[in-house]
Amino acid sequence: TYEEAKEIPSITVAEAIAADVDSEVIVEGIVGPSVVNKNGFYLFGEDGSVIAVLVDSTEQFVGLEIGHTVVLKGMRERYVKNDASAIAGQTCIVNAVILTNYYGDTAYSTEKFVTDKTLADMYALDETVDYSTTVFVVTATIEVVKTAYYTNINIVWTDETGAKTTFGLYCSG
Repeated sequence: TYEEAKEIPSITVAEAIAADVDSEVIVEGIVGPSVVNKNGFYLFGEDGSVIAVLVDSTEQFVGLEIGHTVVLKGMRERYVKNDASAIAGQTCIVNAVILTNYYGDTAYSTEKFVTDKTLADMYALDETVDYSTTVFVVTATIEVVKTAYYTNINIVWTDETGAKTTFGLYCSG
């Protein structure tokens, strides 16, 4: 049988980002790429706002694809390993549960992506400021470093003088 999807009152991704820490939110957005080293994905708003969504289990991923419009419920949190740390951590929604999937193949907006920064600018960012809801687009070269015991991947940016800035990426088996 076919049932019309129920409308669930929700807020936008931008409103979820602005919500109080430790508050429950119900958010509608567009599924983006997965989060590295955690069960989760990035959720984009129609205006290009982005927030990380962390889920309890991979069962929440069943049927999800990039471009699907979903409504989810979770806690708006500041994720950081040590609460006493001065590091800003990551703005995210934790313990998320998908309430409904409207499916679709919606392209998320890149309007808010920051495209005028260099890798050197990335290194200069203040770690006490939360940039986790900002997408930076940097043009650089990928460098793969293979050894007998591990492989690392670096992003290398070369300025107009030929000076190189290297940024190591997290690599895992």
